[in-house]
Amino acid sequence: MQLNPDITICLEFQGESVTAVVREGGVALHDAPPARPVAGNLFVPPGRSVSPRVTKSMAEILLPPPVRFHLSRWMEELTLGHMRLRILTPGDGPRDLAALRWEAVRVPGARAPREEWRAWAQEPSVMPADGGQPLGEHPRILLVRSVSSKVRQTVRTPVTIGRVVIADATAVYGEIAVPGADKPVTFAPPPPEASADADRRLVERVASESRLSARTADVPATPRALRRALEGGAEVFYYGGHQLKGGLALAADGPDGREGGEGGTWFSADRLGEMLAEAGVGLAVLMACHSGGGTDEQGKNFSVARRLVRAGVTQVVAVMGEVTHRQAANFARVFFAALVLGEPSDLALREARKVLEGVSALPVLFVREGVGDLVVGMLPEVRDERRAPVAHRLPVEGDGEPDERYRVHLDAWWCLTGRTVVDVLADPTGDDLTGLMTDAERLLALARRRDEASRRWYLWDTPGGRVPRNAVELRNSVIPAYRPAPPGEHRGTGLVLKMDTSPLPPGICRDIERIFRFDPDLRALVLQVTGPHSEQVRSSAKELARLLGHQEYLLRLPAPTATVPARPRRWPGVTGGAGSRGARGLLERLALARRVDGAVPVPEVDVREVVDDLNADGTWGTFDEEREVLNEVRHRWPGLYRSLLEAHARDRVPPRRSASLCMAAARDEDLDRWIGAAGTDLPLPGDVRRQDLTRPLAEAVALALLRANHADTDALDAWAEAAPVAAAAIRVAGRGATGPLPQDLDLVEAAVVLDRAGLLDPVDFTELDPTGSRPGSWALLTRRPLTEESARWVYSLGEEQRRVLGLEPADGAGERPADAELEANLAPYRDALRPPLSFAEEDW
Repeated sequence: MQLNPDITICLEFQGESVTAVVREGGVALHDAPPARPVAGNLFVPPGRSVSPRVTKSMAEILLPPPVRFHLSRWMEELTLGHMRLRILTPGDGPRDLAALRWEAVRVPGARAPREEWRAWAQEPSVMPADGGQPLGEHPRILLVRSVSSKVRQTVRTPVTIGRVVIADATAVYGEIAVPGADKPVTFAPPPPEASADADRRLVERVASESRLSARTADVPATPRALRRALEGGAEVFYYGGHQLKGGLALAADGPDGREGGEGGTWFSADRLGEMLAEAGVGLAVLMACHSGGGTDEQGKNFSVARRLVRAGVTQVVAVMGEVTHRQAANFARVFFAALVLGEPSDLALREARKVLEGVSALPVLFVREGVGDLVVGMLPEVRDERRAPVAHRLPVEGDGEPDERYRVHLDAWWCLTGRTVVDVLADPTGDDLTGLMTDAERLLALARRRDEASRRWYLWDTPGGRVPRNAVELRNSVIPAYRPAPPGEHRGTGLVLKMDTSPLPPGICRDIERIFRFDPDLRALVLQVTGPHSEQVRSSAKELARLLGHQEYLLRLPAPTATVPARPRRWPGVTGGAGSRGARGLLERLALARRVDGAVPVPEVDVREVVDDLNADGTWGTFDEEREVLNEVRHRWPGLYRSLLEAHARDRVPPRRSASLCMAAARDEDLDRWIGAAGTDLPLPGDVRRQDLTRPLAEAVALALLRANHADTDALDAWAEAAPVAAAAIRVAGRGATGPLPQDLDLVEAAVVLDRAGLLDPVDFTELDPTGSRPGSWALLTRRPLTEESARWVYSLGEEQRRVLGLEPADGAGERPADAELEANLAPYRDALRPPLSFAEEDW
């Protein structure tokens, strides 16, 4: 039996009725059962609850006895991962079966034993004895809608860096004529407070964070602008706007410079599908009301998503029901954040759908029949190359863990500083930092309106920790080839010294200081310590920072790897007997990893069985010993650690469940996963040991609850009492659509918590702080990736403020004498841009 079963239930019309058959490799596994009628009352719109009677009727159509038999057989064998359940619906017929709320059909729950699945398959009734769990909420089943297509898929040569094309038509309103319709369709203009383009800006932000290439068509998008944006190919297409019976709304093409607005044009979904297929788009995301399907007054199907797949697009995410601008933004934030980590699109969809619970929008996934792998091609490559430029500031003294309060984006961190920088970076990824910084300099060049040279970045690869001995050696060996800076180029140069974890040679600090004499234009020196073992990398970087007299260093976390291996593995000295997939088996593999002192493949363990063992006999020892094991798993197998976090959050008995909560709180991404797995069983401060209940922990959990839409819960109230700084985020969340106000950025701490709570996604500095006078704005600059939008904002500031950011000559006009009063006025901006580390409890 394969690890993750992939099952197709094929629905076929027999007149007005439907029959369901399980197919594998295109071959039916059983005879067709008697057909069931499909009544119009089964089409329940999103936002309304599906009655038990309707749920039962849909289950009888989808899950007749032969289908239940095969489904239960696969679930009995499933020990890891999930089952992908594909529903193949006919493209022609009296009704659009893909528009049914199949997510409401109930099956035995995630923790149901094999006997319960077997009994359910043999019972005459389709409803599980205990009520079961809806398919749309089942953690072990992923539901997708499969679409037949006879169009030959275009094979393209993939681009080097993944490209996302964004078409924003949310600002289109007024009357739009639809071919074949008796009268035009009218859309009202979006209200001023709606943040209509929030989802578009979030997609741009996530793309830049993962170093994808986001290309946005003219806003609002026109057919001509869309064609231009798709030139050269793309992997992902994102549309925000309106759906119109078999098409989408775009702004009408007009003279150059036209910005659309009132009035628009209907654009055929069939034509759009041809354009996307020709561009090689593998995934289209449509944040448009009713784009997932339905029928018109004559019963004719008008599913835009289905039409795109039939035209050649491999996967399409669309919306059933109505979605608001804010809901689209929340969905886009979570969906793309999961996608750029290499998650399959159906898993990313399941994570993102959680932020829309209880609303009238149901995002669903349509997939071309026969496509097995649902990972979007270029995104795992970006994840595996570990290109996301995120790091955490850590103190040299002590053994502090990464703290999300001190997360920075390296592009903005090294580009936007007026003072000479010498930073030590612990970087197990060994990524190309010069390429990252060159991309950032290009963004600055696009934003400024005057002639000014960019800072040039060079790399010196230093085997054994050796640094250049003289200026000639440095200039002859850097990559790319050294070019002297032209006169007046105050941006200067940047240099990355790439070092391994070899013992530091004597005199290393003196040699590093001497480099500045080799190049008087040097403005930023980055000591990038890299190697295969993350703990050794961190230790070497920390020691180097200490020798240089630094108070802090930067740590870049390794990217998660695959959760489970592709096939079973066996290693010498490890038995495969009973218990090898549980808590004891994981300990054995950790022991092996310590003995061989090298990379050991991800263990083939069942995280649910691990947690069951821990609940039964505490296999890993005391509370602190259990945390140590979790910590070691995190460092050795980040992907397995994420799955273990979920299982721990969902099933570990209190108070031991708090062990993983405390560890997850060190990283907002991990904590979001923990909170999502916990479901309605939200953690409380009383679950945590007194010595672990710190203010940073309480703040992290409170903000995670806000991100997960648990604003009106007793759990959030309880955590907020221990986290006074989180009150700023809770206050803003309570305003609803009003969102953040300029005064919310007066304090650095408040701006950081708003950012972590997802309440500043996206933030428009030109609206919240047009003059750059609020310290919180400056703190956010280095927490976020540098974008053309934020670069334009910093260039709009005054000359003195640009000096703080390194965008003006350090001596002002050149002959200007030092101004103590001016320096005192600029000090708050410098402090906010690079706030000091404050780990003491009283500081919070």
